[in-house]
Amino acid sequence: MQVTVKEACSSGFVRLNVGDTLVTVKVSSPDGTNSQVYTIMITREQIPLAVTFCEMKDQMEFECPVSLSALYRPVSINQSDPKAIFSAPYIDMLTRRSKVHPFTDRPLGDSWKVPEGQLDKRMSSTSVKCFFAHRGCKSVLKLAEIGAHAKDCPNRPPVNLDTKEVTETNWYKKHFTSSRNLEIETKHSLQVRNWEKRLQTAVGRGQYRRLVQSC
Repeated sequence: MQVTVKEACSSGFVRLNVGDTLVTVKVSSPDGTNSQVYTIMITREQIPLAVTFCEMKDQMEFECPVSLSALYRPVSINQSDPKAIFSAPYIDMLTRRSKVHPFTDRPLGDSWKVPEGQLDKRMSSTSVKCFFAHRGCKSVLKLAEIGAHAKDCPNRPPVNLDTKEVTETNWYKKHFTSSRNLEIETKHSLQVRNWEKRLQTAVGRGQYRRLVQSC
């Protein structure tokens, strides 16, 4: 029996993408007269840390517009102009109840979701910085390899992190020691909605019926 994986001998290895990797396995009889092709979809778990691309152009291309982080299992909306690409978990969440384009509110037809396998493959080979670059790690790796590196990175913080290891660093003192150092200005606005007003007026024992009737 002969086994061929992705047009290579079975003794080799298959490099997995960050999200989905489609692997074809061809099994042939010893004389080669019979063969069967199997397809296997391998999905890696999403990395729970923020990814920093080395090049700005890569960040612009491979950033999900919803999560503002690296695309994970990217899919595009069929016939969208300009082409809209999202991480699969987020577009699934946004279209769970209403099948409309999240930005234009255009109804989505049948087969609207298009997997972007080639984009996932290109993104997996893109150079990124180590998750712990702020702790001194200078390593630059391919996105598909950064997860394995993070497990053994010498700059990885300990499980029981001492707060001084954060507050005494230069980057923390530069950006967070005072409100004047904050690079992002945050403005807050207070809005009281109608249901909140009704809730505030329904105070005291036995007022739940009044609240329910006003909703």
